[in-house]
Amino acid sequence: MNDQAQEKKSGVSSCLMFGCIGLLVLGALVGGGGYFVMKKGISAGADELYAKISADTESMDLNPAERKEADVLLVRLRDGVKSGEIGIMDIGKFGRALEESDLVAYAGLLTAKSIIDANDELTPEEKVDGALQMSRYADGMAKNRFNQADLNEVLGAIGETDQDGGVQIDDKPTADEIRDMIARAQAKADEAGLGQEGLQIDFVGELQRLVDELLGEQ
Repeated sequence: MNDQAQEKKSGVSSCLMFGCIGLLVLGALVGGGGYFVMKKGISAGADELYAKISADTESMDLNPAERKEADVLLVRLRDGVKSGEIGIMDIGKFGRALEESDLVAYAGLLTAKSIIDANDELTPEEKVDGALQMSRYADGMAKNRFNQADLNEVLGAIGETDQDGGVQIDDKPTADEIRDMIARAQAKADEAGLGQEGLQIDFVGELQRLVDELLGEQ
């Protein structure tokens, strides 16, 4: 087996990007956390994901009070994962909380943006456009315009199909592979007639629902 094949097999699966519930409960605050936990371990992964989501809220249309409320909720989730209060026995609750939730699409978007941002060969302009195109694609996911086959086609640019039919994502996709992923996502979004506004969600409301389900109301 060559080194390239070994690297591909060590990547994360496409299901971690858009909602494999069981693994993500073990590893994350919301769906995309599986990616960070695979890289860092549960405690460090929870810290890193909290930092990334907190930074991402700066680009959301939230007023100061909403941003503060989001941070309080994210801290509760982060600490719940690190303390073990959120664990494997919460799979059922996690699934119910994410049922029809736009957080699944947001989690995939956050992971895709992290993969794009981590590549040093992409220009700042490419990263901005890449985030927009992946956001448009995530919008289509939230609106049920795309299915698993569509997702596998997009992510096939940065990984290879595994024996279960999913896509095993490379640890470090090349710039050209990421450009291909972005182009595929854009083509899908264009074909579906999606606008340029990208994924729009009630982030605080969806996050509150997730926290209440997992940790109870305060």
